[in-house]
Amino acid sequence: MTDDDEAGDVPAVDELLALLGNETRMAIMRTLWAEFEFADYVTERRDGHTFSELLEATGVTDSGNFNYHLGELAGVLVADREDGYVLTPLGYNLMQSIDRYDSFAYTTFDERVAADPCPYCGGDLVVAYRREIVSVRCRDCGGLASDGDFTFVEVPAIGTGEPATEELLDAATLAMFAKVRSSRHGVCWDCRAPMDRSLDCCEDHASESNGVCEVCDRRYAVVVDADCPTCGESGRGPALEYAVVSPSVAAFFESVSAGPEQVGPWRYRLAALGAATERVESTDPVTVDLSLERDGRTHRVTVENRQDGIRIESV
Repeated sequence: MTDDDEAGDVPAVDELLALLGNETRMAIMRTLWAEFEFADYVTERRDGHTFSELLEATGVTDSGNFNYHLGELAGVLVADREDGYVLTPLGYNLMQSIDRYDSFAYTTFDERVAADPCPYCGGDLVVAYRREIVSVRCRDCGGLASDGDFTFVEVPAIGTGEPATEELLDAATLAMFAKVRSSRHGVCWDCRAPMDRSLDCCEDHASESNGVCEVCDRRYAVVVDADCPTCGESGRGPALEYAVVSPSVAAFFESVSAGPEQVGPWRYRLAALGAATERVESTDPVTVDLSLERDGRTHRVTVENRQDGIRIESV
């Protein structure tokens, strides 16, 4: 019998809250969670805890009362196996959420100017970190869109103190790269289900003085639309971001000493954004040619809409 079989039907939320709303039952759950090993959970090689071990670990003196509450958890949040008691998958997920709640902390600092200027206008890039969201916008031009944005991504609290700006920007860039790579391969970054992806082109694209088109409100004419029909996650960003995470583009920038391993993820992304020129080759299917120029050298990438997804190749 697997853990999924042991878990049975998932109870209603109010029933789960009632189960966890008891001191003895929570003591049992916390004891099993404290001994939890993720690798053993995945491979189903966890050692069970006997009744006596749980009773002693929780410090409960009334064995009859303890047995009653353990029975209330059994089959729902706790699996009763031949070798003892373990958390069910539902019990694991709940305790993981509770552990996250217990340890949750976020850092907020005042807006500050990044050391590196905007790759488009040379103006100030303003960095903010609020409730685990890192945002970067240009103070002087349109950035990637009319609000001047460059980055808006979740980054869990780093350490216990206030992170250095460069450290935070690298972490935010890596988090964004992970999402883009997952989307590029047609996999949802949240639930890992297949994503629907397509290229959308602004056929009347024309940049204003701030570098942003007044029709589509974006700097680049071709953007990627990614949507997960399973969990509802979605994202929208320039096709250039798909190119930035491709190995060939990273290798090109490494050849001119501006690769992610040489200057860090954030500065590499800025270098790629500042070096790119977009040319729409076709609107049906949408095909865009991206030229990246650095130190007198050029690397070209084509991004194309196809029935089986989005294709990216070096030219």
